[in-house]
Amino acid sequence: MMPRIRTSRRRFLRKVATSAAVIGMPFVHATAQSRVRLRYYSWIPRNVLFAQSMNVFAKLVETASRGEIAVEWGGSAEATPPFQAADAVISGLYELGHLANSLYASAMPEAISLSATTAGTAKLRQSGALDAYAETMATRTGMIFLGMPISGIGYTFLTRTPINALADFRGRKLRSLPLYDPLLRALGATPSTIAPAEVFTALENGVVDGLGWSDGGIIEYRYHERTKFRLAPTFYGARTALVASPAAWRRLSPAHQQILTAAGLQFELEAEKFFVAEHAKEQQQLIQLGMTTTTLPAAEGVQFLATAEKTMWDRILGASPKDGAKLKEAFEKAAKA
Repeated sequence: MMPRIRTSRRRFLRKVATSAAVIGMPFVHATAQSRVRLRYYSWIPRNVLFAQSMNVFAKLVETASRGEIAVEWGGSAEATPPFQAADAVISGLYELGHLANSLYASAMPEAISLSATTAGTAKLRQSGALDAYAETMATRTGMIFLGMPISGIGYTFLTRTPINALADFRGRKLRSLPLYDPLLRALGATPSTIAPAEVFTALENGVVDGLGWSDGGIIEYRYHERTKFRLAPTFYGARTALVASPAAWRRLSPAHQQILTAAGLQFELEAEKFFVAEHAKEQQQLIQLGMTTTTLPAAEGVQFLATAEKTMWDRILGASPKDGAKLKEAFEKAAKA
């Protein structure tokens, strides 16, 4: 898979490198004295598939500013422990952050709502869901929400033995995330928190029967070698946030802020197209590698998705009744559009 992915990434970067000229971003002229460097933290290493769209954002910003603004890699877990990343961005240690919502959930109990529904990026924007999310983020954390570096794919469960019906969840021990722990419990399964680096060994040793994972990057992490079944339908949206440090944002000129805002809107659409295409290619490769997709019966599939949404919003509303209700209305509007 990897040679094909690298080729696709190069095409992806070339395609969007000149996009800034047609998306209405202001152009400014660079000088040695005025060049602005913005370093970003990434929740995932820079050589992994899920990190690639940040390269796109950097190129869009560089093109729109004619080199006046440089978006540069600042580090990942090797530089700052993941659960200290949001504080590092808020304090200005990094000017930008590519963050999984779990990394700022302690400050923003509504953080996981970013993954609500399987609606596409355009619908989330048009419904006002992402604007509502940005407003809540700014109030809770001070961070500026610029866009979604990852979107276009959902979550699935990969298992050693098939799940053909909801009853098959009962008694299973599955690697999970706080995002879908409540869903697994509602289905009668036992969620287990295991770091990504330890999941392969846990599967190999039978510590867990399978795992919840984004419906992409499966081959890159070799999970197909220890699981042979993938569940449909997928649920939620595997989405991450591109955020700006409040301190860094205040130092930027209005023109620079406008460039970053416009670039964020453009690159999240390009990123969604990229991940949708990569997902389609990987699904074909998984079939060739022996992965079988099992699909829940129609009525149970509907029940599964409804349970996923209910358990998510019950958790959010329990922690944040007012803002949670506002977000729920906006994300449900996107889902119905």
